[in-house]
Amino acid sequence: MKRRPEGTRAKEVIAMSEKAFVLIEAEVGKSHEVVAALKEIEGVTTADRVTGPYDVIAVVEGQSLIEIGSIVSYKIRRVPGVYRIVPCLAGKEEEEGLAK
Repeated sequence: MKRRPEGTRAKEVIAMSEKAFVLIEAEVGKSHEVVAALKEIEGVTTADRVTGPYDVIAVVEGQSLIEIGSIVSYKIRRVPGVYRIVPCLAGKEEEEGLAK
């Protein structure tokens, strides 16, 4: 669980945090290496090999959509063995609860 900075309200922290799921097709036989490289990138919170149409799913978190875009464009796309990516921005929840 993330701790919120001292002196901030929970609502402010939620508003600052952005998250994306990045679906990755890897070159044949390269998914292990892709996952290992992704785990070294700042902002990538998880990276896992999966079955199905994609080989790897990574979760990227940042302070803004611009920061997430930079991580995806300048770091993830350049990982050796990454063939194609589909970034999926996570929807925001209303306040602290689920949107109704």
